[in-house]
This record gives sequence, C-alpha cells and structure tokens, in this order.
Amino acid sequence: MTAHWVNGNANGMCYLNLHHAMVTGHFVDNHPEGWCLSVEGGKGFVFGVFHNDDCVTSLGESVVWLIRTMDMGLKTSYKKGQILVGEVINNQARGFHFMNNGDLYVGTDDSKLSKTGFFFKFTKDGYIQIGEFKNGVLIEELPGEEVVFANGGNSSLYKPLNTNRKYF
Repeated sequence: MTAHWVNGNANGMCYLNLHHAMVTGHFVDNHPEGWCLSVEGGKGFVFGVFHNDDCVTSLGESVVWLIRTMDMGLKTSYKKGQILVGEVINNQARGFHFMNNGDLYVGTDDSKLSKTGFFFKFTKDGYIQIGEFKNGVLIEELPGEEVVFANGGNSSLYKPLNTNRKYF
C-alpha cells in the first residue's frame, strides 16, 4: 500500500496492490471512500463512488472510453503529488489522476502535470465538471463527447454523466 499516511492510517490518495487486484483512490482510515478505481485480474474494472470498501455508485460505463485508448494497459505511477493510473506517452500523462485532496481528473495532462487540458473532474465534494481546464480550474464547460474526442477516445463508448448531481 502506497498512501498518504496520517497517524498510521491511509487518509488521502492511496494505491493498494493485492495479489489479484488493485484499488486506487481516496481513502479514509484505510478504506476506499469517494472516487475510486478497482481493477481485478481477469475480471475487469470498477469505477465510481466507494464507501466502506464497496462501490455504491458505479460510473464505469462513463470512463470505459479512456480504458480502451490505453496502448499498453494501465500502469500506476506517482508524480508531483498525485497517483496516475494510466500511461505516460510523448510527455503526456493519460489516465486517472488521483489527487491527495480527493479530486480526480480523468483525461490527458500536459508534461508538467498541471491539470491543463480536457478533463472529467470528479471533485472532492462529490460533483463532476467536464471541459477544458487550465491549472486545475475549469475555463470552459464542454459536452462529455467533446472531451472524450479531445482525449483520442471513441465517443460512442461514452455514457453521459450528470454534472448537476451530487454523488456523495
């Protein structure tokens, strides 16, 4: 387990690697809480809102477009205060960018990992923002299909997300 530790507990971004599975996301007192990604060997992935080790709201159909764009499969790396589950190609980091504060950016970042580009931002307070970001700030809200296309994904694989709903 690689995590942000507070008083002996994983609190913040965390990467838990088990023999047959891995869980990455925001943890509270050693348990997934909030936006998380779980990958089980041979069974696929689960993405959504986790509470007490269980996915209580699945949003996997909304991010499968990103998984399918990965050339070499999902890899985990730790850079500049974030855990990236995805790949780094041509100085761009594509994938799930888990931030220690509980935010998650899904998309392709620039080489400085500044959160500049086209993203789905899953906020620490349970909302979703979709559009173009500069230094982590939404500068233009866009339809999800446009963000999928800007990230090289197939928009026919995208199931729309509700940006007006609070997920947790």
